[in-house]
Amino acid sequence: MVKKKDLRIGIIIASVIILLSIISVFYLPYDINEMNTQERFLPPSFTHWFGTDNFGRDIFSRVIAGAKYTLSVAFASVFIGVTLGALLGLTAGYFGGIVSEIVMRVMDALNSFPGILLSLMMVALLKNGQFTVILALSILFVPFFTRIIRSGTLQQKSRDYVKIAQLQGVSSFRIILVHIFPNLIPSLFSAVVIGFSNAILSEASLSYLGLGIQPPLPSWGRMLSESQTFLLNAPWCALAPGIVIVLTIVSFQLIGGGLSHEASA
Repeated sequence: MVKKKDLRIGIIIASVIILLSIISVFYLPYDINEMNTQERFLPPSFTHWFGTDNFGRDIFSRVIAGAKYTLSVAFASVFIGVTLGALLGLTAGYFGGIVSEIVMRVMDALNSFPGILLSLMMVALLKNGQFTVILALSILFVPFFTRIIRSGTLQQKSRDYVKIAQLQGVSSFRIILVHIFPNLIPSLFSAVVIGFSNAILSEASLSYLGLGIQPPLPSWGRMLSESQTFLLNAPWCALAPGIVIVLTIVSFQLIGGGLSHEASA
């Protein structure tokens, strides 16, 4: 019962944040890059719900505008990670043997790289920006999804329906794609949602360090980094993006935990 309540709460919070990010594509209360020195550091009010920053920019507009960039990076990195992870996990789990050993040793090697170090390498080879963040996060998520898919494939491979299909001469490609993979989707879905929340946190962390989304595009992590200088004078500048980051991550964690509980029930 508690898990179902958590699931509902998570869906409500995530829906509001996603809805605001969609609205920001078509409408924003203020121009996110318009500076007004006469309105610097205004506290939250009916005119500026989250107050204004050191350049007089409306923080609420920047927060909801930043949502679409953060969510798009998270979605793209998880999509690429789960696609590559599914291909590798299905292959390693079904064929086993030397194929599984090679795949899993490569995954172990990727896991040994700290995320920040990998991101720094990407920035050195490419440049700061959304594409670099997506590429770095995708590589970090591949081992996570590969292990989940491989474990599920090993369980499904021993089931009777797979053995019957093999006896009937069904190709390995068809068995993997049509018979095994659809049975892994329920457990994979909860992992995807949790991975999505981890991607949001990772993107915010990289942007905080200056390795993520670059100005003039707004980013929650960068807003948090820029506001720490005047944290005592204008705490709302840091509280707004910080609270939104926490709410977004918690909401998807609640959804992932609720879905995992429903799948195991």
